[in-house]
Amino acid sequence: MNVLLRAFVFFLLIIISLFERVHAQITCEEGRYQQVVFSEFVRTNGVLFGENIQPTTADPNNTQKLYFDFFEPKDDSLEARPLIILAFGGSFVFGSRQSPDIIDLCKRFAQMGYVTASIDYRLTPDLIFNPSTKLAYEAVLKGTHDMRAAVRFFYQDALNSNQFRVDTSKIFIGGVSAGAVAAVHLAYLDSVNEVPALIAGDLPNVGGLEGLSGNLGYSSDVAGVINLAGGILDTAWIDSGNVPIVSAHGTEDDVIPYGAGTISILNLSVPFHGSASIKVRMDSLGITNDLYSFAGAGHVPFSQPPGDSAFRDTAFQFVRDFLIDMVCDPVNASVDKPLISSLRMYPNPMRESVMLELPSPHLFELTFTDLSGREVNTRVEYQANGIRLWKGSLESGLYLVRVKHKQNGSLYIGKLVVE
Repeated sequence: MNVLLRAFVFFLLIIISLFERVHAQITCEEGRYQQVVFSEFVRTNGVLFGENIQPTTADPNNTQKLYFDFFEPKDDSLEARPLIILAFGGSFVFGSRQSPDIIDLCKRFAQMGYVTASIDYRLTPDLIFNPSTKLAYEAVLKGTHDMRAAVRFFYQDALNSNQFRVDTSKIFIGGVSAGAVAAVHLAYLDSVNEVPALIAGDLPNVGGLEGLSGNLGYSSDVAGVINLAGGILDTAWIDSGNVPIVSAHGTEDDVIPYGAGTISILNLSVPFHGSASIKVRMDSLGITNDLYSFAGAGHVPFSQPPGDSAFRDTAFQFVRDFLIDMVCDPVNASVDKPLISSLRMYPNPMRESVMLELPSPHLFELTFTDLSGREVNTRVEYQANGIRLWKGSLESGLYLVRVKHKQNGSLYIGKLVVE
């Protein structure tokens, strides 16, 4: 019996070892960071990363503890993983790290091999009752301070316990609306000389640009920004050599302007620059960036029902495709095997036509089906930079697009919403 038991244990250890090796060998070339490679993720709730003063009417010395929820691929053995830190929207006066749109993005990226964190940051409810430009500036600064503390937490962890196994050279910050505003300012408001005069005098009392929210002494450097309907007070703060940014924004946003405009909520009138203005500045400086414009859409179309699912799919795919070049080592990427899973398909939802951006489109064959698997006929045009599908008489609904490389068999399957 003992012999049989030892043999069984030995066999089990071999199986576990092989299983772990399979997971350890998942690479970009095999789809990591481009498609779902982990069917499950693990969520760790309520990890404390800092605290800071948050006065209330009853207690001017009140402090707020700051937490994040952490998402990682289940059974992932990779030792250094890219991290995405995301912050919720809510005009800096409401919202929480449990925001459904943020949680959904955290889950999706975790299943593709990233680790993600949905973070707290201090709100400024006084903006509702006593709005002022100065208070609005302070709200943004509080958000950036708290997000910096979260970034520093992961640097600290990587240098000590390494519990979260983060590659600190690949930390990306972002968010939706106010959360995106905090992330953009963290990345580009990087000099005390850029701080608006209204709050510059208070800066020493709150810890300068880094803030006093925790984990001081560690870096708050990031590799890039995910800007979903956010913006910046002044695009002149963006300098040559700053980190890349990927943005998605509704062209008819009446909360945070798509381009240069004014934030006019909460009885405020604050000049502001949205994603389109950021792109112009980035392009002029030669900084890597991209912008998806939701034509005719208002504020955060990827967060508001009833169209949230399709819009969010588009925003997610756009961000995913942008990040892939920064998280995958180009030395290890195959030269002759295109990353089919990073196919760009815009606009999605489709109104009249959709473009599938492909290198050497003549090397691909396309199949277009409904959800039952029935092939659907529609007009297809092979163009220099991809394949265009025309709606024609297609009925509204959800369809599947399959693109296969004729030579190496690489396959991409994507969802397309037809309006």
